[in-house]
Amino acid sequence: MKRSAVKELIERYFYQLQRGCGNPKCSNQNCASSGQVAPMNPNEIAARAIQLFSQDAKLCDFYSQPPKVPRTQNDSPSR
Repeated sequence: MKRSAVKELIERYFYQLQRGCGNPKCSNQNCASSGQVAPMNPNEIAARAIQLFSQDAKLCDFYSQPPKVPRTQNDSPSR
């Protein structure tokens, strides 16, 4: 699997854990929309997302796709 595909899948797990799929009736225990995900900080979410990727865990079909915000020159740290 290409690195970009792996990165995209891990980002989807992260988003799913952090914000959910948007389905109020979601039954996926690894989705924030289900109400079954314990509160975690971003580092814990990232670690869990990698773990879910390695287990090939179920991903929800997102009702609303995670926002893709292009990086701009303003996003880079100032020197």
